Amino acid sequence: MTGGPGSSAPGSAGTTGSGGGRCGRVLYRESYYLSRQEPREGTPEHLQWQEDMDRSRHQAEVIIGKQRHGPIGNVKLSFDEDVTRFGNLARDGRFDRH
Repeated sequence: MTGGPGSSAPGSAGTTGSGGGRCGRVLYRESYYLSRQEPREGTPEHLQWQEDMDRSRHQAEVIIGKQRHGPIGNVKLSFDEDVTRFGNLARDGRFDRH
């Protein structure tokens, strides 16, 4: 989910934590970028855009691109944009008991 040439998604350039460049992380919200690319209403592209918005709404992702003594990867989170709150993302099957 990091941006490359021609991408509207963020890259990890310039994203350092308090560790003096030892930790690179990016907060990515797909719905933020999708909301700025809304096609004209009534078109097939708008219907697809609306589906993509519904799928990505209330979700965020922390992308850990580098870390000196730890793992790298992506962490999906829930996001409440009304109060800018992040939390655990409940996923289907995650809490099923066997």
